[in-house]
Amino acid sequence: WNSGAQTWMVTLLKDVSFVNSYIFPAPSPTYSKNTFPKNLVWYPLDDQDPASPLIPALLFLHPKATHFIVHCHGNAVDLGLMVQELQLYAERWQCNLLAVEFPGYGACPGRPSESSINAATDAAIQFLTRQLRVDPSRLILMGRSIGTGPVARAAAKSCRTGAPVGALVLHSPFLSVKQCAKDLVGNLASVLSQRFDNLEEIVQVTAPVAIIHGKLDQVIPWRHAQELFDKCPAGKKSLVLPSNSDHDIFDFETDILRPLLEFFCFNLPAYADPAAVIQIPREIIESALRPSQPDEDSDNWLAGLLCI
Repeated sequence: WNSGAQTWMVTLLKDVSFVNSYIFPAPSPTYSKNTFPKNLVWYPLDDQDPASPLIPALLFLHPKATHFIVHCHGNAVDLGLMVQELQLYAERWQCNLLAVEFPGYGACPGRPSESSINAATDAAIQFLTRQLRVDPSRLILMGRSIGTGPVARAAAKSCRTGAPVGALVLHSPFLSVKQCAKDLVGNLASVLSQRFDNLEEIVQVTAPVAIIHGKLDQVIPWRHAQELFDKCPAGKKSLVLPSNSDHDIFDFETDILRPLLEFFCFNLPAYADPAAVIQIPREIIESALRPSQPDEDSDNWLAGLLCI
């Protein structure tokens, strides 16, 4: 076999592996397509295919936004459990925010796997850059726990292709899923295929990088964050290691909101520039975003969508 065929076969085996049910433990859906009529939107998995499956996402727009956050959540949650946290991010950082749903989670069709989650994340970025015409330099890719995998990969890809994103934010990241398993069960994890190799990706990221990881984390040791920070070649990078926080419990104000606000202000040139506010004409939103409950009066959902 040639290398392309081998890569395809490895990906296929990982996608259908029973291991995925343990790596991606999707909770029972906490929302439906009708739950957030003002913020639940749909974008195509393939914007070149009119019959493409649609991926749900939560969208928050801020009138003073100069940047767009693409957010990938952690494990054992879906967007329904994240809505208040996501809205808080958009409000406090005065950013637009598009939160990606993973296939097989919430209202999103499909099955969760490394490749399907990567595809949903890539499609979200293409949706913003191609359809909403957001410059890649205005994107902030942010992931938490398992969600750090797809955003680290996307950030590395953007840097390799010469169109780097504005910043990468990793909250409770890991070196790789396989390394996490080794930390838990030792050499038994050697039989696992590699998934979300953040260490391989981070060495290619030259955009500004911020990493947050609680020192009491018993799920992913904080040394993973330290090594990612040490290996990252970005000229602008920040590492926050709250001493009293673990994997799930953080002080949002002191551990996340305030440090990242300072990071954005110091490292994103256009962040506080009133002249750099992202302009998204209503006609582009109306044609590109699909409301969860289409009706004849699209202005109703647009009016709610434009405010947080």
